[in-house]
Amino acid sequence: MRNIRNTIKGLVFTLGLAAALAPAQAQTSATYPSKIVKMIVGFPAGNATDIVARMLAERMSNAFGQPVIIENRPGQGGSMALDTLARSAPDGYTMILAASGGLVTNPHLYKGIAFNPTEDFEPVSFVADMPLLLVANPSRPFDSVKALVDHAKKNPGKLSYGSTGVGTSSHLAMESLKRNTTTDMLHVPYQGSVKAATDLIAGNVDVMFDTVAATRPHVMSGKLKLLAAGSRKRMPSFPNAPTLVEAGFPEISASVWLGMLFPKGTPADIVNKVNAQLAKDLADPALEKRLLEIGVIPNHTSPKEFAKFIRDEYVRLGKLVQDSGVKAN
Repeated sequence: MRNIRNTIKGLVFTLGLAAALAPAQAQTSATYPSKIVKMIVGFPAGNATDIVARMLAERMSNAFGQPVIIENRPGQGGSMALDTLARSAPDGYTMILAASGGLVTNPHLYKGIAFNPTEDFEPVSFVADMPLLLVANPSRPFDSVKALVDHAKKNPGKLSYGSTGVGTSSHLAMESLKRNTTTDMLHVPYQGSVKAATDLIAGNVDVMFDTVAATRPHVMSGKLKLLAAGSRKRMPSFPNAPTLVEAGFPEISASVWLGMLFPKGTPADIVNKVNAQLAKDLADPALEKRLLEIGVIPNHTSPKEFAKFIRDEYVRLGKLVQDSGVKAN
């Protein structure tokens, strides 16, 4: 009798466990999401990555029927936010729109970074390319890249440049310019674009590379002057501004890319569902128009393609960091 009772208890427990797990399994597929989804951004509000994230979050919220909220976690050029993601539950309710600097450049710069960019995340999709613009305070006595270089050579160490953080594309682009032109300028890093642009407009620094989204309003208002664009072709919003190649500096890389990731172990069907939504959103002409207006070029990939791209970029940018001699403070 005791054995029968134990058998019945075991059966009840097994059935109860199966019943408890069934909703979770259903959640993984058809009913995701059933609550608020958090999208982390490793920069302050107003940064280009933040602007793109908010556009995508708005559309995802409408499509999924659940709020997709932005959580800004600035620091270490986006790497602190990625560290947060790596330690988050892989349940589909925490994702990140990451910039290339924090993901694949900073691990070559900072010894304390705990995450592995190629092992600790589930890549969802490449999202966009963002060419950088070289801008300057309007009062400075140069109106082209060549004139900037000439002025820097005549005044070694006296010009300063801002960046959105040590090791970011903004920083590495100027270091590339310095290295290829043998000029000496002081680096002043900031936590994101807003503070950097504020000091550039105030004249506390002289020049800076940053995204179109971050610099366009200030160029249009005359608070900053545009020297060149890091795009392959002239930017539609700035047809009179030469590219770096046209300006005579083809060896300088000045762009950043964005991609969406989940924590490692997030179910594949959730990854694929978000990937499919991104494909739909990034192909929408209305969103594409809004993105192109701020210098963001949308580009969707499969999770597998994005994973390979991350691996390749990790190697490429590691070499760029090594060749440039950039050191984290």
